Amino acid sequence: PMYLGHFAIFFGEFLYFGNILLFVYFLLQLIFFHLFLTRYEEPQLRKRYGQEYINYTKRVNRWFFI
Repeated sequence: PMYLGHFAIFFGEFLYFGNILLFVYFLLQLIFFHLFLTRYEEPQLRKRYGQEYINYTKRVNRWFFI
């Protein structure tokens, strides 16, 4: 939820101000956060919580819609 809220704010700013650079910034942050989650945070959580975290990831999507 925290990451999705962050994305919603920046996408909303793009919609409100209509500046294409805000949309580019939104996309760059989306890519950065996805890479951070998949390359760092999730492996750390797997190491820390083991099978419990793996079972959790099978039930819950990484992003709200995927």
